Amino acid sequence: MTYTPSRASEFALNLSARTDLPVASTVAIKFAHTVAIWGDRTKMRRAVGRLSDAHLRDIGITPTQAQIEAQKPFWKA
Repeated sequence: MTYTPSRASEFALNLSARTDLPVASTVAIKFAHTVAIWGDRTKMRRAVGRLSDAHLRDIGITPTQAQIEAQKPFWKA
């Protein structure tokens, strides 16, 4: 499945690219980016787990693949 970042994730990633920030701020922003990605994954996996078989066929995955994806922990890509 393709990951589409949320606004929060994109914002944190853009901030982390700045070179004028203190090191502690950069670390905090990268942590916030990671947490945003985890939230995105959680939402996506819950949504995939709720799709009907017809919708799963439309996006090209099997119910077994959807179940495997929905059961993955948030920290695994």
